[in-house]
Amino acid sequence: MDWVLAKAGAKVADVAVQIAAEHEGIELFLPKPAEIIWSLVAIMVIAVPLIKIAVPKLTKVLDERAEMIEGKIESAAKQESEAAETLSKYNTMIHGANAEAAGIITSAKDESKEIVANAKKQADTDAARIIDNAKKQVFAEKAAAEVQLKGDVSYLAVSLAEKIIGEQLTNRKVQDKMIDEFIASIDETEVI
Repeated sequence: MDWVLAKAGAKVADVAVQIAAEHEGIELFLPKPAEIIWSLVAIMVIAVPLIKIAVPKLTKVLDERAEMIEGKIESAAKQESEAAETLSKYNTMIHGANAEAAGIITSAKDESKEIVANAKKQADTDAARIIDNAKKQVFAEKAAAEVQLKGDVSYLAVSLAEKIIGEQLTNRKVQDKMIDEFIASIDETEVI
């Protein structure tokens, strides 16, 4: 197989030498006019159907793709604006909730202070009422004790007077007068 390649390479080299011998200088690189015309015809045969069929389809596909991309960009922009609006609403709601929570806390503190103040006021009122009732009760018991004591003292005084005098005092007015004088004398000794 190597000998076939060597033979083909030798033929190509012979053709190249013949062409170089026929042309010299720049003419070696320029094609013949007939080759240019046939090349243009071949290009036209390929280019015209491409321009008439392929380019419109390609343009249509590119336009559809551009519209799809623009739609996605608009959709993304719309979603971004909706997200920003939603974020703004949530921030507003959070701010409102924080303000409401602060208000509730302040209200609860004020309410607790008011409850404590009312409880303290009620306790003071109850304590004053209890003390006042206790004073009234002590005063009433003192008055009752004084009445009882006066009764006991008058009974003892009358008994003592009967024994001293030796007779029973029968006159009620005389008894009352003696009792009052005896009590008055006792009250004077207490005052002194």
